[in-house]
Order: sequence, then C-alpha cells, then structure tokens
Amino acid sequence: MKPRVQWIDVAKGTAMLGIIAGHLANPRICSIVFTFHVPLFYFVSGYFLDLNLNMSDFLKKKVRALLVPYLFTCVLVCALSVPLNMLQGNDWKKLLGEWMFASVYGAGNTFTEPFFIPQIGAVWFLLALFWGEIVMRLLMQVKKGTRICLVLVIFGLSIWSAPYIWLPFSVQAGGCALLFVYLGHLGRQIQPHISRLLAVSPEVNFVLGLFFVANWIGAVRRYEGFYLARAIFSNGVLDLWGAVCGTIVVLIFAKILSEKSACVANGLAFVGRYSLLILCVHVLELNLLPWEKIFGVFQEWFKLSGDMFVSFVVTGKVIFIFALCCVAMQIPQVMTLFGYRKRGVTNDKNR
Repeated sequence: MKPRVQWIDVAKGTAMLGIIAGHLANPRICSIVFTFHVPLFYFVSGYFLDLNLNMSDFLKKKVRALLVPYLFTCVLVCALSVPLNMLQGNDWKKLLGEWMFASVYGAGNTFTEPFFIPQIGAVWFLLALFWGEIVMRLLMQVKKGTRICLVLVIFGLSIWSAPYIWLPFSVQAGGCALLFVYLGHLGRQIQPHISRLLAVSPEVNFVLGLFFVANWIGAVRRYEGFYLARAIFSNGVLDLWGAVCGTIVVLIFAKILSEKSACVANGLAFVGRYSLLILCVHVLELNLLPWEKIFGVFQEWFKLSGDMFVSFVVTGKVIFIFALCCVAMQIPQVMTLFGYRKRGVTNDKNR
C-alpha cells in the first residue's frame, strides 16, 4: 500500500469537523462550512479515483467501501432506536418503522412533498459518493468531449428534478457529487501543470492563494442555501464556483499547516484518516441522542444556565464520538467492515 499523504488527511479532517459543526444548525457556521466540507470529500475522491480497474472489480470495491458501511450504520440506528425510544416512552414501533423506511430510501433530509420521506441523516453522503464514482467510471468509456457534456447534463437534471420529487438512494445528490468527482479527476490530470506554475515564484503562490480566498469569502457572504444533500444551489453557478474556491483554500490551508504545525496537523490528520468511522458514529449521535432532554437533566442536577446549552452539546458530541470511535477501534471485525485493514492504516477509497 502506498503511504498516505498527510496534508490530504488534514484537509479531510478539517472537512469532517466542518460536517459535525454544520449540524449544529448555526446559520453563521453553516454559511462557512457548507461551502467546502462535502465538496472537498468529493473532489479528493475524484482525485484519487482508481479508474484502471475493470467495471466489475470497481463496482465490488465501491460496494465494499461505501454501501457496506452505510448498511451497517443504518442497522445500528434501527437497532439502537428501540431501547432508546422505549426509555423515553416514545412509540418505538412507529419510530422503528420510520428508521427502516429512512434507511431504505436513503434521503439526507426530511421531505413532505410529494409524500413524507424521513431522513436517514449524514450517511446520505456515502450513497451519493457511490453513484458519483460509479457513473464517473462508466463515463470513462466515452470520448472526453462527450464525457464533459454528460457530466453537466446529469448535474443539471439532478438540480432541476429535485424540487419536484426526491428519488430513492440519494440519486440526485449523486448527480451533484459526479461533477465534483469529475473536477477532482481533472485536478489530478493537470496537477503537473499546476506544480510548474506554483514553482515560478512565491509571489505567484501568494496571488493565486489570495484570489481563491477572496472568491471563497464572497461565497460565504452571499450564502443563501447550498445543500448537496438536497441538490440545492440557491445562487446557481456562483455557489458551484464558491465550493471550488473553498475546497482549494482548505487544501492550501492543510498543506501549510502540515509544514508549519505538526501537532495540530497530526490531530486533524487522525480525524481525516478515520473520517468514515467518525461520520458513521456522528450519525448515531445525531439521530439517536436527544440533546435537549439530556441537557435538561444536567441542568436540573447541576443548576446549569440555559446559555450553556451550545457548549454542553458540543462537548457532549466530542466526548461521545471520540469514546465510541475508541471502542470501535478495539474491535477488529468492525474496523474491517469499515475498510480499515489494521489499526493505524486505513482503506484507500479516497486515494
């Protein structure tokens, strides 16, 4: 196995923390992290996508790397929902039915039209990435000009159809993922040219960096709703360009951080290496833990102020995710299921 690239793991770790922070539903935080977190994962996946495998082997690899963790996480959500809802006095049978339907449908958000679709949560990302990579591999069999047109057509149809009906298995989100996966693939192809450009002088690097930072800040400032989980681009092509710039800025940040601050970089790289496991544990926490009720109990016991709710939730999320990940890392069967061959070495699905 090839050695991992640390600064790529740092970028993925930053994006993973962005995903968790985005689920705090704070508008200011969302306007920042939504512009880069999921797009970065798609871009990196496309950059490291192995397109030399035949279609059969490629499909098997992606099922193993993406769908198996998705199904395992859904099974855990369904199973754990039963005792947790029983403890809370909820109708566990009804809620179990909703979780099972949500697992099969695979929607990242709840929909009420044209019929009720409960969300499964953040693991929609795995379904979308699966479709994006599979379609990308299929499109490699056509000419480059035709391929570009088909990527844009699929992307456009995904956005156009989303307001009318949300298809199962996050197919439309997969159409959006396809574009970023393809951009990552193109980035890999032009990487030698980029390296030569950056080698010209430090001034060139500074000007290019400033250009992308300025465009990313512009995307954050005009943010109105950019949700790949629902194929929503409120500002159209400006949101797309903002996501590209945000992704590039985070990649630049990760490269600099890896060179200048080993301690922080190592921590983020750890999160990046285990981002798949962390994502799925985060889904369990996000879907099953009633933080308002938990805070209410602690508030009564320790006389906590209501202003401490956000700090309490953030701390609780960090402790829960870290603790459960540590437990999972001690179980070889779980780590193998998530594609981690041995402790300290992860799978290569994004390499």
